[in-house]
Amino acid sequence: QAFSGDPFYQGDPKKWRKATNVLRLKVLMSLSKRADDTQELQIKETFSKVVSENNLFKSNEDNLQVIYSDKDGQKKSLSRNGNS
Repeated sequence: QAFSGDPFYQGDPKKWRKATNVLRLKVLMSLSKRADDTQELQIKETFSKVVSENNLFKSNEDNLQVIYSDKDGQKKSLSRNGNS
């Protein structure tokens, strides 16, 4: 169900799930050096599970990106102009 107040994905929970999965994979990759030392974290298993669910970025449309710009036509809803 969509929600309001989201300047990045306009409240699309599917896109947010993809973004969180990508971040989970990044954390798991950084922990992978310790996979054998910290078996209770199940790093390899969790990584495989996230990938097998196939709920990841498919194109640049899924990209979670914030562009900071004051140029007209490039302003995002988080940009402020003057005191507004």
